[in-house]
Amino acid sequence: MGYGMDGLWARARRRLGRNRGARAGLVIVGTLAVAALLAPVLAPQPPGRMDLDRVLLPPGPGHPLGTDYFGRDMLSRLIYGARVSLTVGVVAQSLSATVGVTLGLVAGYCGGWTDLVIMRLVELMLCFPDLLLAVGLTVALGPGPYTLFLALGLVGWPGMARLVRGEALALRDREFLEAARATGTGPVRVLWGHLFPNCLSPVIIAVTGGMAACIMAEASLSFLGLGAQPPTPSWGSMLNLGRPYLHLAPHLVIFPGLAIALAVFGFNLLGDGLRDALDPRRSDFPG
Repeated sequence: MGYGMDGLWARARRRLGRNRGARAGLVIVGTLAVAALLAPVLAPQPPGRMDLDRVLLPPGPGHPLGTDYFGRDMLSRLIYGARVSLTVGVVAQSLSATVGVTLGLVAGYCGGWTDLVIMRLVELMLCFPDLLLAVGLTVALGPGPYTLFLALGLVGWPGMARLVRGEALALRDREFLEAARATGTGPVRVLWGHLFPNCLSPVIIAVTGGMAACIMAEASLSFLGLGAQPPTPSWGSMLNLGRPYLHLAPHLVIFPGLAIALAVFGFNLLGDGLRDALDPRRSDFPG
């Protein structure tokens, strides 16, 4: 199917294993994912537990990352905040990928008026800055995690659609697709059973990079009060709520900021490694 997909993925896995940056990114992303999944086990305290006798404590024994203005443990809130950021990234990217891949495959494979209409819609969406459009949607629909899923998913699909359309245009006249059509394979089977697997590597790279962008966007919207609402811990909302105490208790801003930077750094490292591993122009790539 296509041009040696089994050999392609086997070679990509070996090359990815030799890439130190990709391994580091995988460790960072894996650690954050495990922390989010095991938050009830790993968090020292419930994220909403208040202790007004321990307000704004600096990092130290009992509270490794200090406490906030309600005496809540910062480490616990950061661990639970990873759940929000990673969930938003996964759900929003899944929505973007589903819509973008579907429309991109249809546009590239069908061509004609179908391609024209879909690409004009893509260009219309790309006229608006992503974050501004996401802010507009969250204001219109009301703040909350489900609004974040929808808003970030809807602003991310045009880039995916354009990417997949380009891949589909390059592949739609290849011999393996001609053979599938000649045997009477229906268009839906051709799209998803033959064309899509050969577009998968750029989609994986784009989704990985998009996760970093979603985490940044979620933090930005939560900072503006349009994301997860208190008392749900979110890295962006923790930054916003800690801002008035920046001079008195800088750890309220430093640690959420570092968590966002670390997550984005990890996904960018992993995305760069996947790009190198799946690049068919590399000399050691199977032809």
